[in-house]
Amino acid sequence: MKFSLPKVYRCIVSVVVAGFAVLTGQHAFGQVVYTETFPNLGATQGSGDITLGSIGWSGYGGGVAIDLTNTTTHFRVRNMSGPNTSTYGVMQNNAGGIGLSFASNLSPINRSLTEISSFDFMLYSSVITDTVYMAIQIDVGGTPTWYVSNSGINSTIATTWQAQSFSFTTAASDWRLLTLEPGVTMSVAGTTLGSPLPSGDLLAAGFYTTNGAVTSGGPNGNLRFDDYSITVTPVPEPGSGALILMGCFAAVCARVCGSKSREHLLNR
Repeated sequence: MKFSLPKVYRCIVSVVVAGFAVLTGQHAFGQVVYTETFPNLGATQGSGDITLGSIGWSGYGGGVAIDLTNTTTHFRVRNMSGPNTSTYGVMQNNAGGIGLSFASNLSPINRSLTEISSFDFMLYSSVITDTVYMAIQIDVGGTPTWYVSNSGINSTIATTWQAQSFSFTTAASDWRLLTLEPGVTMSVAGTTLGSPLPSGDLLAAGFYTTNGAVTSGGPNGNLRFDDYSITVTPVPEPGSGALILMGCFAAVCARVCGSKSREHLLNR
């Protein structure tokens, strides 16, 4: 029995493909690390609004960043049925102009271990000129820094409850700097970042909204959110890819050596 070189090639291809499948599988795995269903279990539907602060969220409104965390004037958790009928309550934003609402109860996400994959939520709007952007706060060298996604979701496509998903990237062209000084100013930079999004921990996340239809809230300015979640994927440990490929090489060597040993025995 003679050793066939093409068989070696086929062997190499098969084990290398298997190795890359393992690596790809590591990136494909997703885990939901944060969820918020905005519960409000009041006795009567549509009454008994509670504040964002009561569920661990925060809110700011307008160009001077008015703190709306502990008031139901503009941001509120409404006692009403959302898209998920098993959990009663939705977050409603009817603050005119710009608004920022976010999960201040989020445990920091170490992005060197698990990178953000997506932000998912349900959205309903009664105002077609609203736009929803993702807002994130990152630890940049010990300084909490806010960013807003460059692209938003125009609520003209969400006149009923619809599932929305924002795929996370670190590309500079996908983010703008958000300046937030409570009681002083809230504004978004006119241009996107000059370098990729910093790699620090995720400290907070939520929504930055614009509203061109109303200036003082009211029933015609409602944005409603429900079933918000953050999904992450594990970051492969340094060298894990090399170890897998080394394993593939070892498997090829074992296959080759085994074939030669069998050939030697047959030719004795």
